[in-house]
Amino acid sequence: MSEEIGDDWDEALRELTGQMGEADSHARSVALVMTPLASVEAVAAVLAMSSLPGQVLMTDTGAAVWLEVEPDPEDDLNALLGADRPMPKKADELAKLLSQTSPLGVVLLVSWLGNGDQGEPGVSGQVIARRYQKGAEGADLPAGLVISTADGRVEDLLLGKSTPADYENIDASRMGRMAGLKALRKAMRRKKKGE
Repeated sequence: MSEEIGDDWDEALRELTGQMGEADSHARSVALVMTPLASVEAVAAVLAMSSLPGQVLMTDTGAAVWLEVEPDPEDDLNALLGADRPMPKKADELAKLLSQTSPLGVVLLVSWLGNGDQGEPGVSGQVIARRYQKGAEGADLPAGLVISTADGRVEDLLLGKSTPADYENIDASRMGRMAGLKALRKAMRRKKKGE
């Protein structure tokens, strides 16, 4: 009888760890840098010239840069920090760089998503919003308020309902430095002409 219990226990444990592995495989983190800039070409050019990755697309409030964030072994522990959670390194670099392109700065939104109680992807997790100005990390903002006042695409991108492939976008990682420089010059000429 104790052998049967042991076998049942082992089977239950294998099922549980298998389900946990499945849940982890659906975990996803996404960063979105929202800028007030009106040119996706100029933003993509800045990223290309800095060798930083990102998918640049236009929203109602300006160009935004989407980046899938690599999982960090410390993510579970960092989740306990709430709003004091450190931003992922690549997303932080993007926000610091782009915050220097406008006196208004940028807002970095990062979502760490997992499966919900019913196994629905993108319904549980954490979203943090942080302002960046003049190349420095600033104050946290209420993420819900930022998302609710932004273009609907912002929420969809953060919650995994859509990806940049669903919209017209520029992949800055595929744009070389020279192409970036040409695109930036072109955007600057258009700005001078008032287009």
